Amino acid sequence: MQGFRLRTLLESRNASTLVVAEHNGEKLTPITLNAVTAAARVGGEVAALIAGENCGPVSNRLVKLHS
Repeated sequence: MQGFRLRTLLESRNASTLVVAEHNGEKLTPITLNAVTAAARVGGEVAALIAGENCGPVSNRLVKLHS
């Protein structure tokens, strides 16, 4: 029953997904990349929150991965 509810939710999904990105200031962690890829496969808009100082290179990398 629970699997059915999840499948129904995913099939009718029109919302967005927020991924909180982990990074070391230079690169994203593998789990963040996995989360962004999974969110893109589910469908809908994917947004990422990248917090910290000097995050430009990290955000540029994320944009290039999913453009």
